[in-house]
Amino acid sequence: MEFSLLFIALLLVSSISGIRAEDEEAETPSSSKNDEDPVLVLTSDNFTQTIESEKLILVEFYAPWCGHCKNLAPEYKVAARELLSHDPPIPLAKVDATSNEELARQYEVTGYPTMKVFHDKVPYEYEGPRKADGIVSYMKREASPDWKPPVDPVLVLTAENFTETTNNADIILVEFYAPWCGHCKQLAPQYKKAADMLQRANTGISLAKVDATVETELAKKYDVSGFPTMKLFRRGEVFEYSGPRDAQGIATYMVKQAEPALSLLVSPKDLGFLLKEETPVVVGYFENEELSEFKAYASVANEGREEPLLFRYFTEEDMAKKYKLKPNSLAVFLPRVLQSKFEPNVKYYKGTLSGPAKELVGELKKLSRPIVGLRNRNNVPGLYATFPLMIGYISNEDEENSLDYWRSKLAPIAKKHNDIIFAISYEAEFKEELKALNPNDDMEDIFFVLWGNEKEKYTYSSDEVSSKDIERFINNYKTGKLKPFLRSQPIPDKQAGPVVTVVAKTFKEIVYDPKKDVLIEFYAPWCGHCKSLAPKYKSLAKKYKDNEKLVIAKFDATANDAPAEFEFSGFPTLFFVAAGENSKPLSYDGETEVKAMVEFLEENAVYSLGGGSKEEL
Repeated sequence: MEFSLLFIALLLVSSISGIRAEDEEAETPSSSKNDEDPVLVLTSDNFTQTIESEKLILVEFYAPWCGHCKNLAPEYKVAARELLSHDPPIPLAKVDATSNEELARQYEVTGYPTMKVFHDKVPYEYEGPRKADGIVSYMKREASPDWKPPVDPVLVLTAENFTETTNNADIILVEFYAPWCGHCKQLAPQYKKAADMLQRANTGISLAKVDATVETELAKKYDVSGFPTMKLFRRGEVFEYSGPRDAQGIATYMVKQAEPALSLLVSPKDLGFLLKEETPVVVGYFENEELSEFKAYASVANEGREEPLLFRYFTEEDMAKKYKLKPNSLAVFLPRVLQSKFEPNVKYYKGTLSGPAKELVGELKKLSRPIVGLRNRNNVPGLYATFPLMIGYISNEDEENSLDYWRSKLAPIAKKHNDIIFAISYEAEFKEELKALNPNDDMEDIFFVLWGNEKEKYTYSSDEVSSKDIERFINNYKTGKLKPFLRSQPIPDKQAGPVVTVVAKTFKEIVYDPKKDVLIEFYAPWCGHCKSLAPKYKSLAKKYKDNEKLVIAKFDATANDAPAEFEFSGFPTLFFVAAGENSKPLSYDGETEVKAMVEFLEENAVYSLGGGSKEEL
C-alpha cells in the first residue's frame, strides 16, 4: 500500500487538470483577438458553430480575475501558434466564463482555468501540462489516428447492478449525487481524478456514483438527505465516508481504508514501537484465530477504522502473562504522549465481545481517552472532536511542570464531571485558534474554553484560577447561566446596498425575525465562487428591495461565528429561514441564478413576494 500511496502522489503532480483560483486576483487576460493572437475568442454567439466546424479543438474557460489564467496565457498563445502549423492545424480557443455563464454552466466549469478537449463536438477533460511544449505534445497525441475516447473510471450504479457490485467489492466508495447540485459539480472532476489515480495505481479499489434523483429507492434505503452523500461499502456492509473531497485526499483515504483493520503483534517490541506514536492501541489476546470471539473482535476493528484507535492482537501465552490478559479479552494501551501519573497506562475492557460492534467501539474509545489529556494538532480530529470539551490553554515557559500542575488541578474535577472531556493544549501550538477565541489577548497562566458543540463555546480566564472557580464555571454551563462566546465583526453603522450585512451579534435579531422571511448567504471574502455569485445575489436583493417581509442577507463566515444549526462545508452556502416562531434553516442547493433563486423563494416564503401572507391569499 505504501507503493500505491507514493504512486498516487506522483500521479497528482503530473495530472493536475484544474486549479481553483479562488484566492487570487490579477489583471484580466486579453479577450479580444488581433492579428498577433493565434488563440480564438469564443462567446455564446460563435461557440457552437466553431466547435461543430472543428474535428479537434482545445478550449480554455477562464476568469478575468484569475491569477493562474494570467500565468497560462503566454504559454497558451505560444502553443496555439505552434499547433497552427500542424497538419492539419489544431486550433486553441478561450472563453471568458464570467461573461458567458451559460456556456460555463453547460460544461460544468467550477474552477479556473478549466480546459476541455473537443473531439467531434464531444468534450473531454484536458489532463496535460500547462507549459507550451507540454500542451503541444498533449494535443498532438490527441490528434493521433490511434486516439480512443477515455473510459470513465467512475462506475455508474443503478438499482439493477448496485447490490451485486457492492456485495462483491472488498471496498468501494459510492457517491449519491443530484445533477443540479452545485457541490456535486465541484466534486465531480476531483472524484473522477481520484478514481483514475486508483485505477492507474492498480489498487483494485473502485469509485462509483448513483444519480439519486433517478434511483430514489436506493437513496431512501441509504438515508441520503443531501448532496453529495458518500458511502463506503465492504462486501455489502455500509460505512459512513468521512474523508477529504479532493482527488489526492480521496485516493489516499481509500488506499488506507483498504489496509487490514486488525494486525498481529509478534512481540512486545511491536507494541512498544506503536506506543511511541500518538494513537491508543487496543490489544486482544486470543488462543487462535478461528474462535467466534476473535471474529467478533475483527468486526469491531473494522467498525473502528474511523476512530483514533489501532487494533492489534496476539496469540502467545507469554505475552498474555506479561500484559495480564485472559483469553478473549481486550485492553487499551495509552501512548506515551497521553500517559500521566493520574491514571493507569493500561485500561482493561470488562465487557463481552458479543454486543454490537459499534457500541463496543464506543466503550473502547472512552477507555482510550485520558482523564486530562494533552491535546495537540495531531490528535484533535480523533480524540478531541467530541463534545462537550473543556480545554485549558497554557502559556508557561516551564511547560513540563505547568502541564503536570494543571493536570493535577483538573483531574479531580474531570472525574466528577465525566460527561465532559478535559484536555490541556499549549498556546504556541494553537495560536490561530486562540486568536479567534481570545481576540483581546487577555490570557493569564491559563485560558479555558468549554466547547458545548463545534460552534458553541464559552471562555474563562482570571489572574488566579482556583479549583472552585473552575467548578463554578462548569456548573454555570450545565445550568445554562453562561452566555456563549461569539466571534463577531462590529455591527455596521448603516447597511450599504440592497443585501443586508449580518454579523454574529445581529444574527438572531435579523435572521430569526419571526415576521420576516430571510435568505442568507454564508461566504468567504477570498472565495472566487462567492465573487461570481455577488452580482446575481445583488440583483436578487434589488428585485425585492421594497418588500418589507423579505430579507436578502450575507454573512462573512470567516470572521463571525454562525449558530450550530447552520451546517456547511464550503462557500458560498445559502440558507432560507421562513417567517415564524420555530423556523429551522433550509439549505438551498439549487442553481445560483436569479431565476432559480426567485422560484425557490416563491415556493418557500411564508409571505407572498408581493407583500401579503400566503395564508391570506
